[in-house]
Amino acid sequence: MVPEEVANLQVYVNILRDTNGTRLANLEVLLADVIIPITEEEMTVPISEEFVAALTTVESDVTRPDYIAAKEWRDALTDYIEALVSEFGLSEKQAAAHAMETFGPRLREIGDRKVAAYIDAYLRLRFSGG
Repeated sequence: MVPEEVANLQVYVNILRDTNGTRLANLEVLLADVIIPITEEEMTVPISEEFVAALTTVESDVTRPDYIAAKEWRDALTDYIEALVSEFGLSEKQAAAHAMETFGPRLREIGDRKVAAYIDAYLRLRFSGG
């Protein structure tokens, strides 16, 4: 692993730690703005293309710093998992499991259960292979 990849991993980890809780709180706001109301059970089914389209539209609102911060956390999780796959040779399933073991408790501590359910569903959609 070269120093650039190490530095990238550290950036992802710092974002995912979300020490002041703002990114995860903003993720809760983002989800509430897109999907009102939604139950945890609805988050356990595969994410629909309509939901992804609605979320993408809302996330693209660059006038909302809270949306940008929320997306930053989710993207850092994705990038962290991809780095574990490419740099450490883990399968996507192993890398996603490791990421959730590491950052899942913080996610559940800061975000509500719907946020955790969304992230779980997002990871299943994004990393359905390996």
